[in-house]
Amino acid sequence: MDYGRDTEKLLSRIEQYCSEAYQQERDAGHVKGFTLDLNTLEVDSLPDLRGLPPIKILICTNVPLKSLPPLPEMLEELSIGPSEITVLPELPATLRTLFVPNSPLVRLPTPLPPCLELLYCSATFITSLPPLSPTLERLYCGHIHMTHLPPLPPNLKELSIDYTQISNLPPLPSSLLFLSCKSTKLPAIPKLPDGFLRLECDGNPQIKSLPRLPPLLNFLSCRNTNITDLPPIPSTLKTLLCRDAKIRSFPDLPPALFHRNPMDRLGIFSNLDFDRYCHPSLYQEDDETLEDFFLRWSDWLSRDRVNFRTKLLAEDLIATTWHPDRFERWCLDEDEKRENIALFA
Repeated sequence: MDYGRDTEKLLSRIEQYCSEAYQQERDAGHVKGFTLDLNTLEVDSLPDLRGLPPIKILICTNVPLKSLPPLPEMLEELSIGPSEITVLPELPATLRTLFVPNSPLVRLPTPLPPCLELLYCSATFITSLPPLSPTLERLYCGHIHMTHLPPLPPNLKELSIDYTQISNLPPLPSSLLFLSCKSTKLPAIPKLPDGFLRLECDGNPQIKSLPRLPPLLNFLSCRNTNITDLPPIPSTLKTLLCRDAKIRSFPDLPPALFHRNPMDRLGIFSNLDFDRYCHPSLYQEDDETLEDFFLRWSDWLSRDRVNFRTKLLAEDLIATTWHPDRFERWCLDEDEKRENIALFA
């Protein structure tokens, strides 16, 4: 049965579902609302949801909706996509999470809810954002044809503008912890707040330098850029990814970068990525400085040296696990095995 073509039956089905779900929430002591997940109802359209038991979370992911009815007044979270929805209805003032990626959405309602905390509108047809809610903490608006951002709210913690045409960022709030700006038009990375933790600026060949790195930074990725020199690295950095960058020299690096996987016999450094081909299978000597280690590492970056080192490791492995019968099993074909048996019979 196609419930999207029979409004009365669809509404009756949703009312029954809502009543049962709401009663379960009341029995559990949650009286403020419940979750309506349309994936479980196999619907392709919605009637007016107002007047039903209070819906707190509405999930419409993987539902082929073309439009939404007026939304429940107490709604706190709305998740849509992929869908065919191009315009959203007015958003309730109680909404805290708006998740609408991978849809042909062309604009967002104005104004946005005053208590919105998460806005995720990546991979849509939106070209500009309305004024952002002052309570917004996370903004993800990548993979869209957007050239600028509105002023950022004072409590913003996470910002992602990957694969956009943005060439200039508004002042970053002091609360910002994470910035991802892969493949944008930014000519440079702006000054980062002192409490900042994670920067991803891959795929920006126009970027040639980085600002002072915050003292608490723990993740830095600047692959495929034209950065030639890194600023001083804070001791808190645990991951550094700069493959295909143009870095000529490295500052002192913190020991946390050289975390070695105990299960990896080759000693590959899991948190450090420089060479485009592979990590060198080298260990830092006990009395070796990090600078000397990198000088020695650079001597091992060619394919010939890595292949040679791999051969040595293979020979070492064979030598330490050798048993006489392995020569016959590994090195002789069937005819040679029979000849070998006859020879020593």
